[in-house]
Amino acid sequence: MVLPPIKTIGLLGRVSCNHDIRASIQAIGPIVAFTANMPALLENFMQVITGYKDLPENSKVKIIVKVAILALIKHVWVWPHENKLNKLSIGGNSLLTQNPNYIRRLSHTCREAVLIMCVGQQAGRGVKDQLLAYGNKALIQTAFDRIAFRTNINPTYTFLSRVLYLAAVKEVIERTSKSVANVINKPKIT
Repeated sequence: MVLPPIKTIGLLGRVSCNHDIRASIQAIGPIVAFTANMPALLENFMQVITGYKDLPENSKVKIIVKVAILALIKHVWVWPHENKLNKLSIGGNSLLTQNPNYIRRLSHTCREAVLIMCVGQQAGRGVKDQLLAYGNKALIQTAFDRIAFRTNINPTYTFLSRVLYLAAVKEVIERTSKSVANVINKPKIT
């Protein structure tokens, strides 16, 4: 419910709570589910690949390959819907011509890679560390977002939107995962 208003900050420079909750859940639910579950599924699949499974768990090559594959899959899955949604949302708010499609798509893929890295990173030691991590990743995402979806609003709004988006997605995924783990690990009464 919070993601559509956060998205409008980055597209229009204002908060809009005038959205269809059901349509938002249908649009955003699969994206968040993908971001939460696909890394583990891909890891299981890639463990059968000779060479990949032999790499150490924290190998930079292993992490880069995994993030690149996930970002590419997510881009292909999300791009048509997000591109259409953003065109509708921006409407007459942008007098800027859009970049060539291949540059926009590459930039969007890179933005998705940053989101995947954020979700996959371990929680910081405190609130200050988490905010700094979100801020750093949001700054990178802002650059990619402005290339993929050009608009004439102040870039500060795009940055604010990306910080809130990263925090919302990561926190929802972490809290949902913990809740599911608690239910699964709850001792059964016999």
